[in-house]
Amino acid sequence: AWASAAALGVRTLERRWAAAFGEPPKRWLQSVRVEEARRLLERGSDGWEAITGRCGYSDPASFRELFERRVGKTPGSYRRQGRP
Repeated sequence: AWASAAALGVRTLERRWAAAFGEPPKRWLQSVRVEEARRLLERGSDGWEAITGRCGYSDPASFRELFERRVGKTPGSYRRQGRP
């Protein structure tokens, strides 16, 4: 959808995006979503399912796996640690 909106081919968008931001669009978006989840875990009391939805995911289990891969902790242990 982003490539279409920018009137670019998918591969051209991916190349230009990676050159500008240092990573492909999908990975960049995942990073943004994980950072938002971290912020919500640090400052709020919403459950993981609500946080998952607010971050643009529909499957809490798959987002939990992504979060754990990126952060190195489960969402629950991240929340318990408090602010970094």
